[in-house]
This record gives sequence, structure tokens and C-alpha cells, in this order.
Amino acid sequence: MSRLVSFLAVALLAAVPAFSQSYPEVDALREAFFAKDVNTLIGYLPVSVRESMDKLPEQQRAEIGHPLLLAEGIRRDGGKVTQPADGTALVLIEQHNHTAEITLEKRISDGQEAVLWLSIHTNGSTGEKFQVSMRFEDGAWRIYEIVPPDARDAIRLDDPHFIESLTGTLGSSNEAIAVR
Repeated sequence: MSRLVSFLAVALLAAVPAFSQSYPEVDALREAFFAKDVNTLIGYLPVSVRESMDKLPEQQRAEIGHPLLLAEGIRRDGGKVTQPADGTALVLIEQHNHTAEITLEKRISDGQEAVLWLSIHTNGSTGEKFQVSMRFEDGAWRIYEIVPPDARDAIRLDDPHFIESLTGTLGSSNEAIAVR
């Protein structure tokens, strides 16, 4: 009888919903989303991106990274961003009479690489799904790719052209200002 009770206890513990558990790659993604400064955010980007950003002057790094600070951008636009304490969602966004909830739908991880399937539920909608690929590199979980709901135009953060496109855009805007 005690073996049956032990088996049932283990089975019940295994059935606890996944959202009540904490996963290091999910925590890293959440921390990147809530980053308050560029230097913190850079710690969650691929090492190659961090190295490229480290070569830039502080002002240029801040200008490039500023739009990537997602929670800060929402707050600047008058929104509220929180992490629900009950674990039902990773992020809750309230802005302009709309609410959006980002939830973890599925996670596959081998301890070195992870794929997270997330959903964005807006005002009770069924949710658009997107995918985030991460790798454990240089002692931290880093975001490598974001695949939007339509699965086109994936954002590959480890692509050498990613940082070049950011710095090229900034360079063009600075050149336009200098010409005036």
C-alpha cells in the first residue's frame, strides 16, 4: 500500500502545471524583456552582438539599444508592464485600454539550446504564437532568433548583418543630421 501511495504522490507532483516551475532560459527571456538599460540587455544577446556593441561609443550603443528595451518602451508610451505573481503569464501589458498577455505554450531544452513557443493574447483573443530560440553561451542564456507568428522574416540576432543594419541605420540618420 505504501508503494501505491508513493507512486501516486510522484504522479501528482509530475502533473503540476509547467507554469508553476521556473526554467532558466524562460527567466532569462523575461529578464531581457524587463531590462532597464542597454548594458543589461546586451547580456542576453549573442556574444558576437555583445562584442560588436562593446566596440561602439557609449552614446551610439545607447541609441542603438534604446528601441530594444521593450518594457521601457511600453512604459514610455504610457503603458504598464508587469509579471503576474500567479505564474499564469510571463508578461502582462496594459496600454491604451488594451491588455496583452504573453504566455509560455511549449518549451524544449537540452540545457544548452532551447526553443520557446509563446503566445500573445490580446483582449481575450486566442493568441498569436511566435518562437524564440536561445542558447547557453558564455555562462548565460542568450536570445538568438525570434520567429514572428507568420513565420516569415525571422530575426536572427547572431546574423552578422543584424548589428550592421542597426549601426548602418543610425549612421545614415547621423549623416543626415550632419548635412543639415
